[in-house]
Amino acid sequence: ITTPTNPAFMNRYGTAAANATGDGTAVTLNGNTEVYDRNSDHNASSGTFTAPVAGLYQFSVGLYLEGLTSSHTAGTLNLGASNSHGVKTSYFNPWAIRSSNTVMVWTYDIIFDLAAGDVVTASMAISGGSKVVDLAGSTNITNYFSGQLIG
Repeated sequence: ITTPTNPAFMNRYGTAAANATGDGTAVTLNGNTEVYDRNSDHNASSGTFTAPVAGLYQFSVGLYLEGLTSSHTAGTLNLGASNSHGVKTSYFNPWAIRSSNTVMVWTYDIIFDLAAGDVVTASMAISGGSKVVDLAGSTNITNYFSGQLIG
């Protein structure tokens, strides 16, 4: 069964966001390259997704961060919904979970029960050091924010 009108989107960083965080600066994950956006429900410039219909939506975030130092020991990822879900925050230690030297790769998924018109955004911040952490850009899908109606 195909459902071509089901809302779904993915935005990624085609080019890096250099020195985006590291000092606690929050970065809205709006990317700079739209992979797809069925129904035009995602506003790429603001990073907001507006649910066109009520239902269960799965949202995914992928982080590929470069330039971490040993002082970068606190990270937050926020997915916020304008309804009663509020903001779901995940706390992590980027230096402890880095994949190699100064690079951290991490993914996160969540399901929200949204009403039509609810708005969802994603943001992240790394703190504990100076603002030298990059959100890597690539022709591959590395840093991204995506969502889709699942039921």
